[in-house]
Amino acid sequence: MREKVLIVEDDSVFRHYLFQVLKYDFDVTLAEGPKEALERLEQDRYELMITDLRMPAMDGRDLVEKVHHEIDPEIMVIVITAYEDDWPADDALTSHVFRYLRKGSFLPGELKQNVYKALEIKRTVLSLRDSRQRADDKEKVLRKIFENSEEPLFITDSTLKPVLVNKGLEMITGYTRDDLSSMRVEDLFCEPDRSKIAGFLGEVLRGLDVKPLVARIRRAIGADKEVELSASLVRLNNSTIFLKGTIRPIDSERPFRDNLERRLRELSLSLENKETRLKDLDRRLREVVDNTRDIVIFFDSDLRCELANTRFKEVLGYTLKDIKDKKLRWKDILHPEDVHVLDDISNAVKKRLRHASGDVRLKTSLGSTVFLRYRASMSYNSDKMLK
Repeated sequence: MREKVLIVEDDSVFRHYLFQVLKYDFDVTLAEGPKEALERLEQDRYELMITDLRMPAMDGRDLVEKVHHEIDPEIMVIVITAYEDDWPADDALTSHVFRYLRKGSFLPGELKQNVYKALEIKRTVLSLRDSRQRADDKEKVLRKIFENSEEPLFITDSTLKPVLVNKGLEMITGYTRDDLSSMRVEDLFCEPDRSKIAGFLGEVLRGLDVKPLVARIRRAIGADKEVELSASLVRLNNSTIFLKGTIRPIDSERPFRDNLERRLRELSLSLENKETRLKDLDRRLREVVDNTRDIVIFFDSDLRCELANTRFKEVLGYTLKDIKDKKLRWKDILHPEDVHVLDDISNAVKKRLRHASGDVRLKTSLGSTVFLRYRASMSYNSDKMLK
């Protein structure tokens, strides 16, 4: 998309000339004077304004000042005038003006070159500003993460003096930030470990890849504490070197917790696998039950119907919902002379028998009677209670 340029010129001939020079390279808008220019600037955003100085109602100098202070402080300005005394070039170039050209003293190509240069500078400035803003935002986020981290963190200069520490380090050491800023990292550790800490950090500063080191930290208050020290090198440029590090407390209960978490994960996975297998078995059982020509009914431990296959409805005309919602009692289905079948099954359960069978007559939903042979199968848990 072409960049927008606003031309403010009260001389119609010169205004048209400027338009012809720039119209093929830029999106050019014309204004006959400052009033129209301000209206245009309020309605749209322009990258650059080319303005005359001596104009009726308001001169170009006042226009530039008003635009920069009230409308768009980032707009680039090129002044073209025949009256240099109205705004001396030195003053203009220090007041938001990029170029100061005298009418009749420049070629069309020179004007276009100045416009291109002004827009290029503006893009560069805005890009640098955006980059700086992003860097500032990133630094704020990183500082917040650093500060709020539960892990004790520190950053040192090349002399191994902390330049930045977080609350976690204050808590584990018991020292304030002022205390820590006057100490070297090895000073935080007990005397027997200081030499190996110094050697460890020296290797890090030389750019070597070193494994975390276990040592005892000397706390300001309380007993010494065993910790794990890790560190890495940060180079900002060829001359600036920082060292960032972490001091983690060694938790004696950590292996136990890790093992417990592992066992819990294994148990959870085992339960998920069992649940999957049970669902698969239930699906296959339903398929078998629905495809058999027998009437199949499942009862719970209180002899309430839990499941019946499709043959139950096909032969008797009742739905499972009728029985589960107790809209229909078994005594209403059984022939009056066969009500004893319920007692026979109950007695079999009391005796912990696994099977009971016999003949039974059932009434259908249409009132007819069906003669059937039944077989009841019972299963019990370890306490010999009906499942």
